[in-house]
Amino acid sequence: MGDSARREISFQAGLIVESIRTQRPDVIAAYSDGSFAREDMVRGSDVDIAFVVAGLSDMSKVHRRVFDGMLFEWAFIAQDEYLDCAAILKQAGFAHDIGSAKIWFDRDGFFSELQQRVRALLRDPGMARIRALDQLAQVEAWYGQFRKSLGEGQFHLAMMALSPIIKHAFAIPTALLNRPVTHCRAVLYCRRDSQEIGFSEYPSKVLKILGADGITGEAARDLLLSAYRIFDSCGLSEQDRQSYKAHLEISDYLVEINEPQASVWPIFFWTIGAVKELRRDGKTEPSEAILDSLTPIQRELGILHPSELEARGQIIEGVLRMAGEILREKGEKACQ
Repeated sequence: MGDSARREISFQAGLIVESIRTQRPDVIAAYSDGSFAREDMVRGSDVDIAFVVAGLSDMSKVHRRVFDGMLFEWAFIAQDEYLDCAAILKQAGFAHDIGSAKIWFDRDGFFSELQQRVRALLRDPGMARIRALDQLAQVEAWYGQFRKSLGEGQFHLAMMALSPIIKHAFAIPTALLNRPVTHCRAVLYCRRDSQEIGFSEYPSKVLKILGADGITGEAARDLLLSAYRIFDSCGLSEQDRQSYKAHLEISDYLVEINEPQASVWPIFFWTIGAVKELRRDGKTEPSEAILDSLTPIQRELGILHPSELEARGQIIEGVLRMAGEILREKGEKACQ
């Protein structure tokens, strides 16, 4: 992404920050994390802004706007979430997000001081292994939820549990190498980092959970078109429709650079993620409409029937075994 594009993005983000500061006197800091802060944005990347607020806040609500094709997301997070530095350092995403954050506003220097502490402590090689172990624990916990949902005949709940299982499984090698994790480009990051630690077959095993192993560019394009149609036809508000479709732009980018398997992950991540978010926000009708419209995606990924989903359990168990092996054999060495 060129300098002029970054300047325009920074300008728009600054306008959002100033507008929120005017509306919310309880905001004590604002920062951006993710690819914008790391300066490795690609087409389809979004701009995340976190507002740290004094007291309690609705941390679950994400606000979104699309400006000139660029998606901006922001949320309000209680200051209390930033007080336990040890807890922050155990979380692979949160720790690196704070360490690499671009600060827009910091009224009393609270966030700047925290960032300096986190940056210093991120150098501790032992904590990298703890963050990788935390990712493994997340996979194990969500796999338990997956099995429970299948046992109770809750097919859709089991299918949705695949999303966090895959997300955290992809993050294990990256966390082990003490690097920032990402969501939409997780396949690429996992492939790079798995090769570095000598487990190059690991990403393909995780892709088998998704059902994206061996998928062609043409099939990936069809999946992307299916996802666009889903968001166009499920009764979403115009703002939600534009926002979710903007998230899918990165899938188009990944197909364009000849990474069809990598492109499938954000398609699945954001269609399932939309269902979860809409349910959380009380938007029941569009969330159920999305679930009812997922058949083309489920068919292509081989998770249309309960028996197919049941078979994924064995694949997940194989991924768990390899992840455990990675941590046993490479944990201490990789973190040095």
